[in-house]
Amino acid sequence: MTAAQDAQALRRILERLGRWPGRSLVGDAGCEAAVVIALNCDDLNFQITLLRSLHAATRQGDATTAQWARLYDRCLVRSGQPQKYGTQYRLHDGQIEMCPVDAPETLDTLRARAGLPPHQDRRAALERRHLLPDPPTVLLNGSRAA
Repeated sequence: MTAAQDAQALRRILERLGRWPGRSLVGDAGCEAAVVIALNCDDLNFQITLLRSLHAATRQGDATTAQWARLYDRCLVRSGQPQKYGTQYRLHDGQIEMCPVDAPETLDTLRARAGLPPHQDRRAALERRHLLPDPPTVLLNGSRAA
């Protein structure tokens, strides 16, 4: 399925349920899958609707604060505003770069309150996942080749 099809499916689920598909209904993995769909939604207005629904689920203990923070930051960044929790990064000139943050001096405190790891730990994980390491040196018939 495409991101647009996933978003339409999530829209139908919310309409049918009248609430976020939280952990009590779909389990941890199902709730996280809904968050990932929300994060990748192309329609900002619908993404904001999803954010409100996820916030209600978070307040009821049916989703995590970290899940809500990720979607909150995505909506802020997409709206051209600095993020609050530092969950949104981009690839810029071959490097992982955090999107602008509202209050960098309190970032790790806010992240800890939301159940998120320190931003340097997250950045390192993203770099390991998305940046290619230097190619290994390979010996071919006694000569070095990269």
